[in-house]
Amino acid sequence: NLFGNEANKIMQELKRRKLNDQLKNYELKLQDYEDLYQTEINIFESKLIQTSLNHQHIQADIFMTLLKCYFTHHTNRLIRQIRYKEACLHVKLVRQHRRHLLLKQQIVDVYPQIIVDVPKISLNRLQLDYLSKSNKSGVFHIGNSVDYEKKAEAYRQKTGTYIELDSNPLWSVFDKVIFFLNHLRSKKYILSWQLDKMMPKREKIQLAYLYFIPKSHKAGTPLRPIVSSMNMPTTGISKFLDKLIRPIFDKHARSTTIIDGVDLIHRLEAYTTNGHLIPKTYLCTFDITDLYTTLPQEGSLDILIEFLLQYDYQKVQNIPIDIIRKLALIVIKENVFVYEKKFYRQVIGGAMGSAFTLTLAIIFMWKWQRQLVRRLKVSNEIYERYVDDIFFTSNDSLECIDQMLDEANNFHPNIKLVRQIVYHKEAAEPYVVPFGSDHPGHVFRNTVDTAITKAVRYSTTLVEFEEEIRQMKLMFLYNGYSPRQIHRRLTTLFSKYFSNYFILPMLHNPDDFDYLRHQLLTTSTATTYDKVTRTSATNQTHGKNIQNHNLKPTDNNDFTTRKRRHHSPKT
Repeated sequence: NLFGNEANKIMQELKRRKLNDQLKNYELKLQDYEDLYQTEINIFESKLIQTSLNHQHIQADIFMTLLKCYFTHHTNRLIRQIRYKEACLHVKLVRQHRRHLLLKQQIVDVYPQIIVDVPKISLNRLQLDYLSKSNKSGVFHIGNSVDYEKKAEAYRQKTGTYIELDSNPLWSVFDKVIFFLNHLRSKKYILSWQLDKMMPKREKIQLAYLYFIPKSHKAGTPLRPIVSSMNMPTTGISKFLDKLIRPIFDKHARSTTIIDGVDLIHRLEAYTTNGHLIPKTYLCTFDITDLYTTLPQEGSLDILIEFLLQYDYQKVQNIPIDIIRKLALIVIKENVFVYEKKFYRQVIGGAMGSAFTLTLAIIFMWKWQRQLVRRLKVSNEIYERYVDDIFFTSNDSLECIDQMLDEANNFHPNIKLVRQIVYHKEAAEPYVVPFGSDHPGHVFRNTVDTAITKAVRYSTTLVEFEEEIRQMKLMFLYNGYSPRQIHRRLTTLFSKYFSNYFILPMLHNPDDFDYLRHQLLTTSTATTYDKVTRTSATNQTHGKNIQNHNLKPTDNNDFTTRKRRHHSPKT
């Protein structure tokens, strides 16, 4: 029952917090021992050097080298013993967990709970009706198929996005696309290689179909409509337009576009360095409700042309912009599909699943956000967007922020905002790829490496990093990884940048953490933006005499990876 589930969740969270506290105390003791060792060895070395100055026959450096070699050898032997005991304990805990799973009596443990182990059980058709893969999680959502259909119908009624057709429209659309593309080629509006890119193959075309996936990360679990149009007659045009227009947008809208989380961190750091972050600063987010499926079709195409003209593009790869508009029109107007044995046409917005829909949506947002961007930039505030998710800062009052967003909500009748002041969400279930799953070894290594790198980049202090790593260690232990695997990946990362020997893979000096974080931050966004640049350069190969300008990545500090001597704390 619901009460029982809530009680189990509370008990599980309490146990996890207790484990976290115990691990923290364990690490603090180890750090105290490490500090004591470093203090004593430094005192001993200082006295030895002083003695060697008084007695020339004593060679302090040779003696210290031999002593440290002995300590290293002895420490390695102790570490092997510790790792063996850890491995034995890990196996014991895993066996206990498996025995608990076989007991009829329910035991609340710290491991992520498996409700239905889908790959290991056989489900009939009725049972499968309760399962649907959820959005943004890669897991299955369990629900009632009747409720699912009610939500889908409510979505169609609310948005008015689709109209029903009397017959299968596939071949009508196919003939229309063939005639249109041949006409453009005969008038020399497009080149032969461009025609080949966009021309559909009769033997491969299939009618698109609509399906909905639950957004379990949102309240009420709404549905997201996806049109699978991989083999539609318009798919070639959609992909061609996406590769044609997207690099132009990436070039000219870079200042208000977030590439990844590290990119946002860089901008927040610059905002702070320039003195704009003060105690009354608000960090705000909002997103657009159903952006893709509420785009005004004709209005979006008008904005596409306005965008190209704004940056002096009369042609792109020798294609006039009025022809680009006609190509985009046939993509967005001929979005037809089947759903529950009925045929439909989308009359508002674009297909979520079509390559060009995303590009058209973000160009529409370029126009929509201009007034808001202008207002925030005058005040030296941050305004950044990732598709339909917007982040901005403000030093105004909440009343002024609400008024500004109310005005933005009226920019266009189709576009409505969902907004909130930034807060920390409740912790998600600590789940990663289970170590016992059927994956090659490099997948598990990459999973650990990615989590460590993210912890370094997203933490601003050594204390925050230690807490993130502690949570990460527990998460991997919950999912069957051994302590040895986690320690090995941490040691590999630290050894790449620091030349000292690690008894346990831990950082003790804030300066060392700052150095490591700087190294990892400067390699992330630059790499991502270089990929965008290379994609753009590839797409422009066929039209070197056109008006497009070459994309250039923003400047980043060039850092040569070098090992830095690790500083141990001294008292």
